[in-house]
Amino acid sequence: MLQDVLAALKKEYHGAIGQAEGLNAEQSEVIFDTTLQGVTEQIKGLLFTGKMGELQQLVTQGADAVRDSEYYKKMMTSAAQTYYGLDWDTARKEALAEKTIGYTFNGLKEAFEKSGKSKDVKGIMEFAGLNAGLLGALGGMFGGMGNLFKKK
Repeated sequence: MLQDVLAALKKEYHGAIGQAEGLNAEQSEVIFDTTLQGVTEQIKGLLFTGKMGELQQLVTQGADAVRDSEYYKKMMTSAAQTYYGLDWDTARKEALAEKTIGYTFNGLKEAFEKSGKSKDVKGIMEFAGLNAGLLGALGGMFGGMGNLFKKK
């Protein structure tokens, strides 16, 4: 389901943001893809560090709910740095990253609401096409590894 939503957002991105920013269709596609790549890395970080509350906010409340979080700021910085092909100043790249991330998360929020999935971890995992049991097992495994290094 998530991949379908992202594909639809990508398809509409040029008309929604890229064109207004002076990008051609090809540039819009690259910007969307590179932004999504950076955002995906940050989301993986949230998943594997157990920051499900932050992930729930992103998916259920959209970009506005997390604009002040360190994760959102990392996403924006990461995305802006991938725009090295654009001969723009840093502030303009960061503005584009903020618009692109906002567009993506607000689109995900809308699709999540339409999906009818519960707003808990299980519903988000189902929406993302992830196996909650597997994630729990991985979390337990990483937690167990952490115990190896604790002083006794």
